[in-house]
Amino acid sequence: MGKETSNSVQSQVPEETINSFQSRVSEETLDDEKGHDDEVPSFSIDKEMLAKLVEDNSFTSLHQSGGIHGIAAALETILETGISGQEMDLQRRREVFGSNLNVKDNSLLNKKLGHFRGVIVDSIKDTTVILLLCCAILSLVLGIKRNGFEEGILDGAIVFAVISGVACISTIVKFLTYQRNKKLSRRTKAVTVIRDGREQQVGVPEVVVGDIICLNTGDQVPADGLFVHGQELKLDEDEKYNMDNGIVRDCFIRDEIPSMFTGAKVVGGDCRMLVTAVGENTETNKMMKLLKSNQQNKESKLQIEVDKMNSRIEKIWLSLSLLVLAVQVLRCFTWDTGCGDQSPDPDPKGVKNTVQEIVAEATKIFRKQGGSLNRYVEMLSMLVLVTRDGLPLGLLISLAYASKQFISSGAKVRNLPVCGSISLVTTICTAKSSDLYLDHAKMIDFRIGVDNVEKSLTGVNVDVLNALREAIGATSSDSADDHSLLFWAKEVLDVDREKMKKNCIIEAFDIDENRAGFLLKWNGCDNISAIMYWKGSPEIILSMCAHYVDINGALQTLDEPKRVVLKQIIEDITDDSLRCIAFASKKVKEKEEEGVKEDEEIEPTDRGLIWLGLAGLKNPYASEAKQAIEVCGESEIKIKLVLEDDVKTAILMAINSGILDREEDNKEAVVEASVFRNSSEEARLLMVDKIRVMANASPLDKLLMVKCLKQKGEVVAVTGMCTRDSPSLKEADVGFLMGERSAEVAKENSDIIILDNKFATIVDILKLGRSVSNNIRKFIQLHLTVNIAAFTINLVATPFLGEVPIQTFQLLWVNVVMDILGALALAAPISPPARHVNATPLITKNVWRNIVVQVLYQVSVLLTIQFKGKELLLHANQMILKAIVFNSFVLCQVFVLMNAREIEKPNILEGKRLHQNLRFLVILGLIFILQIAIIEIVTTVTQGKRLNIKQWCVCTGIAVMSQPIGLVTKWIISWPEC
Repeated sequence: MGKETSNSVQSQVPEETINSFQSRVSEETLDDEKGHDDEVPSFSIDKEMLAKLVEDNSFTSLHQSGGIHGIAAALETILETGISGQEMDLQRRREVFGSNLNVKDNSLLNKKLGHFRGVIVDSIKDTTVILLLCCAILSLVLGIKRNGFEEGILDGAIVFAVISGVACISTIVKFLTYQRNKKLSRRTKAVTVIRDGREQQVGVPEVVVGDIICLNTGDQVPADGLFVHGQELKLDEDEKYNMDNGIVRDCFIRDEIPSMFTGAKVVGGDCRMLVTAVGENTETNKMMKLLKSNQQNKESKLQIEVDKMNSRIEKIWLSLSLLVLAVQVLRCFTWDTGCGDQSPDPDPKGVKNTVQEIVAEATKIFRKQGGSLNRYVEMLSMLVLVTRDGLPLGLLISLAYASKQFISSGAKVRNLPVCGSISLVTTICTAKSSDLYLDHAKMIDFRIGVDNVEKSLTGVNVDVLNALREAIGATSSDSADDHSLLFWAKEVLDVDREKMKKNCIIEAFDIDENRAGFLLKWNGCDNISAIMYWKGSPEIILSMCAHYVDINGALQTLDEPKRVVLKQIIEDITDDSLRCIAFASKKVKEKEEEGVKEDEEIEPTDRGLIWLGLAGLKNPYASEAKQAIEVCGESEIKIKLVLEDDVKTAILMAINSGILDREEDNKEAVVEASVFRNSSEEARLLMVDKIRVMANASPLDKLLMVKCLKQKGEVVAVTGMCTRDSPSLKEADVGFLMGERSAEVAKENSDIIILDNKFATIVDILKLGRSVSNNIRKFIQLHLTVNIAAFTINLVATPFLGEVPIQTFQLLWVNVVMDILGALALAAPISPPARHVNATPLITKNVWRNIVVQVLYQVSVLLTIQFKGKELLLHANQMILKAIVFNSFVLCQVFVLMNAREIEKPNILEGKRLHQNLRFLVILGLIFILQIAIIEIVTTVTQGKRLNIKQWCVCTGIAVMSQPIGLVTKWIISWPEC
């Protein structure tokens, strides 16, 4: 549609309407100037009516409300010249309809994060940080007692520095993020409006209801409104634009959808728009307000799972650490501490003689114990640091590598942590996609006579088309198969079955499984004979016919050669179609009509019918889409089809795609959105599980469904492509944006972009996500094994030795190596996507089994060396023993890394063999080289000695035993993953 449509839409406003409006504005302006404006004058339409009109999004509703000119008049706007633009009028509109500030702007302005001091105070309130500070204060006191004030303060400063690093890293990130968002919120783009007959530039916040906005290619819609007129307008959120596989249709797409919504981008053409809602009153912002306040920065399920795990581990470690510290402090006040060479002599009564002697003795013991406590607190702080930041670092490496695999599978990742949590999805709420789009051209293989009719019926005789319309309309029912035929007939032949029922008398006769006859006569047309239409199995209908009509409307004799041709056509279509339906007709004289009504059994071969055509019903969806839906069903992932279409079309899509079963009673599975919306919250929670199709649904209905599903404990994925889908995309655990050309605002709120706009790609991504999640599970197993083993060794040994066997630097070193190199080793290659995509927890029983067994082995062996090493290893002093313990500990993690390649199966060489994985072998070699360098070169840092060949063999032997222990454990103890 071009200029002609534009002119037809923009008809002239009656002159009296314009004069009346101008008079009213002048009177109100004079009243304002005189100070008589005691209350704000209202408009003849309120914002609720405007919102309903825009939400309906149809020209039918618009015309019933008086058309675009009626709405403009109610808003006191002249379509050609806009509003007056006087300050009093602008202020009145803001007071009645609100200002153009959205929810995001207000939430940012109201946040109390403007000062860095406030952010730090908020972070210090964290329980873990408070406990660490308590430990640090205790360590500081002991350090001062042991080494004096100056040296004690220095040692304490080191501990506080580590704790500050734990507390302030995330604080700085939060503050910088807030400042960036605050800066972005203040950016305003200019928009062109028409006021007082002139085009002028104003800021987006200055737009008011009633404004006429001029939009060109590249502009973003700044408010909700109604289309006035334009040239070849195309928006990035329009379905036809996004479903056309990269080729913009050469048609005017505003012929059915007059509404324009905030955030949509003009990708072609230009237009004028009448503003009907601004700021918080726009549809998108209303839905955004329904979201939880904590959804401002959505966390993925992976982040939530990791945070919960970190929180539990931190609390356990801190609790046990406080216990150890308490034991150490009490030990300082006991006589038999082993801190000195000799125990002090008690008096004969077993009690110290004076308080001064107690203080003196305590001071001496503090000096012995203070250093070890300092190192213990340093180690504890480092442990918390690597747990909080080391684990996310390793996950980041794994997810960054996985995101590349997603691109090769047809998806672009916007929210990286979602890569690891999409395997947890249990429900998908989907709308249309390019492979779930009901294209009528793909639904029917139609033949007229013996002629093949392609996608359009151009060139077919009008009388033949009319006969086909009557045949399909008269003989079709409400069955599932006929839904497909009627949908095609409505789109291609313009068949209006309901209108036909009102204007015709249709009587059925001689109906069985293979054929059905219907008698049709138009009301009030006595001079027209009744027409008998038959529908049924092609072979049977063909046996009833003596003639056929071609596409030119010529009547042809159905001789034997033609019958052979038709039989071959029937056979070819039957092979490729779900069902074939043939149509035939015959005019009936008045006497024959009475006979047809009275006679129950009529021999069809004596009828001499005219063969009209043959319809082959085909499944409009590609086999990949149906297979993807089958995989979801086998994996117990529920699919909810949420459509703006009517119930019949929605059911047709669901049945053809496999979401609904043709034979199943789907009364509870199919629901009108209005029924769901108007139900109580309790009723919605009860019905949401059974719903598989929701028809006539608005974006608000989709959002309500997502919220209900999440309340039920489901992990929800949502598909969307337009601006109005943004709240659902943001609320869902995983938001899939369908198509790279979709609305920019929807992109900002999505997690993953499906580049080819196909539902089948989503299922492929879910399968790939399962593999990514499995790799993350392997890394978490490695990370927890390293840190739990280190903590347990230090926890058990410190009360007896008075010092930590694994020093802070050593703990940091092994975590850096395993978090970075270990993550790289386990991130690739990604295992082949599984057939099923069942949701599994992040840490399974098998993961805990592997962790517990490896930790028990490492703790028992390394503590034995620590306590009995002098007896077991000849000529091994304490420094050598510490180096052996540390070296063995690191090398054990190398074999734990090898074991982590397979969580469940005993054979780690299954799948891609170890010797074929060059990346993995290179990383193992690099870890060995780095460890040799640490032990042999940086001995002063590790507080140990260089090891000889025998001692290296001992360390390697201890580490190698981790491998058979892990294999035997998997062989003996195994639980199903799901």
